[in-house]
Amino acid sequence: MYRSRMVILPDCADGFKTLMRDGLGWLDSQMGGRATIVPGRYTVVDIALFAALDFAQGVGFSWSAGHTNLVSWFAAIAARPAARASLHPLAVARGQRC
Repeated sequence: MYRSRMVILPDCADGFKTLMRDGLGWLDSQMGGRATIVPGRYTVVDIALFAALDFAQGVGFSWSAGHTNLVSWFAAIAARPAARASLHPLAVARGQRC
C-alpha cells in the first residue's frame, strides 16, 4: 500500500509488531476496566490510540487478542458521539472507525 510513497523496511515489521503487542499488553494490564487511559479524563491520548488501533486494524494488524480491557475501551470510545461524527464516508465504506 505504501511502497510507492515511502521507504518500507519489511525486515523490521515483525519486530515492531512484537513491540506493539507487548506495549498493548502492558497498557491492557494497567487499564483495569477504566473508561479512559488517564483515569477519569478523556484526553488526546485516548483519541490518538483509538486512531492508531483503528488504522492498525485497517491494515491487517490484529491487536485485540488477549487485551480484554483495551477491547472494551476501544468499543466505548467508538460509541462516543464525537467518534461517530468524525467518520468520513470513505472510512465507513472501508469499515474504519476514524
